[in-house]
This record gives sequence, structure tokens and C-alpha cells, in this order.
Amino acid sequence: MRGIGRAALSFHPSQFLEPVEALALPEALAYGAEAYDPAALTPDLAKLAFELDDEWSDEVEVSDARRAVQTATITLTYPHAISGTLPLNRHARNLFPQGFGERTMVTLIDGRWGNRFSGWVNHGGRYVAGLQGWMEKHKLPAGAYITLERRDDGEVVVDFRPKRMRREWMRWAQLTEEGRLDIQVRKQEISCEYDEQMVIGGDRTDELAGLRQAYAAMPLAQLVFEVFSDLAGLSGSVHAKTVYSAVNVVRRVTPEPVFAALASDDRLERLPESSFRLIA
Repeated sequence: MRGIGRAALSFHPSQFLEPVEALALPEALAYGAEAYDPAALTPDLAKLAFELDDEWSDEVEVSDARRAVQTATITLTYPHAISGTLPLNRHARNLFPQGFGERTMVTLIDGRWGNRFSGWVNHGGRYVAGLQGWMEKHKLPAGAYITLERRDDGEVVVDFRPKRMRREWMRWAQLTEEGRLDIQVRKQEISCEYDEQMVIGGDRTDELAGLRQAYAAMPLAQLVFEVFSDLAGLSGSVHAKTVYSAVNVVRRVTPEPVFAALASDDRLERLPESSFRLIA
């Protein structure tokens, strides 16, 4: 049976090897559907949302040709980066075992050093747990490109696109004295390729986690505008992907409602290539 064998075994929750994030959904990954008007999405924004391939976006039927592909590249988002997990999105899910229970163990291989370690597929949560140490070892930020390759024996190679380490400017999430989200830019050492519109880091993640409760009751349109205004103070115009990435620091949400909120806000002006700016 495909996916069940030496490398992918059904895993009982009582076994001590399972990390906490495999047993229980990490708070940063707790998804809540947001209502939005699909008509607000222009073709370019709908295409962009499709390309982002969020694991909680509306299901899209995967072709037989796509299922046969044994490799995938995904972009690591902030919720997964701080949780030590990978999303089971359209491109990744067929590379991992389906299993018969809530969780299935899979052998992962570090594509840089070749060592094997265990991962756990949480089927209901649509993520793969067990990568915290791997991400920390390679200092992978949110926005990093992660490559996956399924081998014939069911093991999955996890890798990234390396480059010479250097200090580069990147967005950085932090907490203000008033208990609000603040995004600045700072230089950080980065040794991997990443999506410049998605990259975002943050220290004091425990304090940032508290912001999810603080922003929980805020209407999404208000949250999107608040985050957009903060980002616009850094660069003037802001790409829709950047807003999606930053909003996910404080609320787990798919790109479609974020993009619809941007497109529907009469305080914002549409620019080419899915960017926006504040109307003067």
C-alpha cells in the first residue's frame, strides 16, 4: 500500500516520542474561517491566492499528473516557522503518508547533512510536526523556500535552497509598549533563499503569541488595514503577499479574505502587480 511501510507507520498517541505539537494543534496554527466576498478578488489576486497554496484555502482538485510528482517547493509561513511544522497544502500532501488514524509517523531526511529524524503527519490539522530542531539548526526564517522530495521507500527529504550567509534587511515583528503589533526592518543573518515579500522574523515569540488573543475580536478588515498601515510606513506601497504574511503573525487566516479586504478598502489605491498604497 502506497505510503505505508518502513518509513511511514501508524503511530499511537501514547508513544513518548511524539512532540507536543504533533499531539495538539499549536496555537499559531489554529485556523478560523473568515467570511469574504469572492467577487472582491480580481483575477490577479485570485491567481496570487492560488499560487500561495495555503493549506486551508478552498480545496482544489489535484490532477493525476500532480499526484505523480514526487517533489514540491513550499514557502514557510510565520505560523509554521514558529511551530516547527510544515503545511500539508495541495503540493505537499501527496508526498506524505495518509495513514489510518489522527497521526502518522514518517521518516524525514535532512537534505543538507543526510541525517534521518522522525516527523508526524497530523491529518486533521493539515501539517507535519517534528521539524523545530531542523529549522533552528539551519536558521530558517518565515518566507524560506522549503523543498520536499518523496523517495520510493516513503522517506521524505526536507531541504532548503542554500546561499552564502550574509546579513540582510528583513521585516521583524515586535511588541509595542501599548501591547500592539509593530513591524520594523532589521538586519539578520540569512543563508537560504526566500520570498522577499513573505519573509518576516520576530523575537519574544511568547509575547507575540499573546497578541493573538488581543486581536481575536477585531474584525478582519480592521486588522488588515492596521497591519497594512504599519507596513506602509516602511515602504509606501505594500504587496498583498506581505500583508497576508504579516497578518498571520497574529491571526491564522488564508490569503483570500485578506486580499478581499485590501481590494474592498476605499482608503487604499490599487497598484500594478498586486500592490497597494494609502490614498493621500
